[in-house]
Amino acid sequence: SKSASSQVDSMMNSLKAANATYGMVWLDIESNSSPNCGWTAKTATQNCDFIMDLAQSVENNGKKVGIYSNNYEWTTYPMRGDRYGCTQASKYPLWYADYERSSFHFHNDNSHWFKIDKYGHAYSVYNLSKLGNNILLSSGVPKKKSLWYGGMFGPVMLTTVEILDGFSKQWGASYGDLVANTIGSIVYVGQELLWEEQRVQMKFSFFPTAYAKENSNILGSNFLEQTFKDYNGQTYWISANISSFFKNSSIPQPLCISLGYGIDNLISSNAYTDLSSRQYYLSLDLDLNKIKTNSEFLNKVFMIFNHLKIPLPAIMLNKNKLTFYPLHYGQ
Repeated sequence: SKSASSQVDSMMNSLKAANATYGMVWLDIESNSSPNCGWTAKTATQNCDFIMDLAQSVENNGKKVGIYSNNYEWTTYPMRGDRYGCTQASKYPLWYADYERSSFHFHNDNSHWFKIDKYGHAYSVYNLSKLGNNILLSSGVPKKKSLWYGGMFGPVMLTTVEILDGFSKQWGASYGDLVANTIGSIVYVGQELLWEEQRVQMKFSFFPTAYAKENSNILGSNFLEQTFKDYNGQTYWISANISSFFKNSSIPQPLCISLGYGIDNLISSNAYTDLSSRQYYLSLDLDLNKIKTNSEFLNKVFMIFNHLKIPLPAIMLNKNKLTFYPLHYGQ
C-alpha cells in the first residue's frame, strides 16, 4: 500500500494538473469498507501516525489542512474505541461531520474508573473558573462582574462538551460529570464570596505508570497523552492553607494540609480486578501564591503552577495498608 505522503503527493499533483482552485484540504476520517482501506488492521497509535503524516504532507505541499470527522467515527474506527486518542491532531481545524447523532440522552458512567474522572471534572472547572476570573480582573473588569462572568468560564466550557456528548449516539451526557462540574464552580466562586480568597484549592499531580503499556489505546501512548488519560498515574488533591484559617498564628503562610485521591491497577473504565484499588493520601503542600517576592515574573510563574501539587512527604492508605513516601510525585 502507498504511504501517506505518496498518496497526498499524487492527489495534489492531479489537482495541479487539472488547474483546480481550492483553499484548504479536509481529511475525511471515517469508516471505509473498501478493500485495504479500513482502520482495523492497525493500532490506534499507527492510525494516528498515518493521519498526522497525511496532514503534514498536505502542509508540505503548501496548503492548509483540517479534519472532517465526528466523535463516533473518530473513536470507533481509527482510534479503536479511545475517544481521546491522537490528541496531537487537535491542532488542526475540525469540521464536525453531522451524522451518527441521536436525540439528547443521558448516559450513566458513574461506575467507571472508581469515579476519579469526576474529580478530574471538578478540578478542571475549578481552575478554569479561576483562570477566567483572573483574566477579566487583569483586563479591568469590576471585581463582582469578573467573579460571576469569569467563574462561569469553567462550567460553560465543560458543560458544552456534555451537551455535545448528549446528542452523540456513541456516548450521552453524564449526570456525574455535570454534578462534578457544578461542584468545581461552587468551590471557587463560593470561597471568593465567603472569604475573598482561595483558602482551599484543587490541585493535581501525575507520574507515569506501567499500565499504559498494557492498553495504550485507552491510557495513552506518550507522556502527554498519559497525563490526561492514564487515571492510574493521576492524583487529585484538596489543599487547605493553614494560615488562612489561623490568621494570627506563626505558621508559615505557604504551608498547606492536602488530601489526595487516586486509583491503581485499572487499565480500562470497568476492568476491575482484585488488584484494582482506591488510594487515599494525607500530605503537606505549598500555596505558591503565598510566597512573597519582588519579582513580577516569579509571581506569575507561581500563579501559573499553583494548580500542581508540590512533591512533599505523604502517607497513602491503600487496601487498609499505610505507606509513607518521603517525596510523593504521583504513583
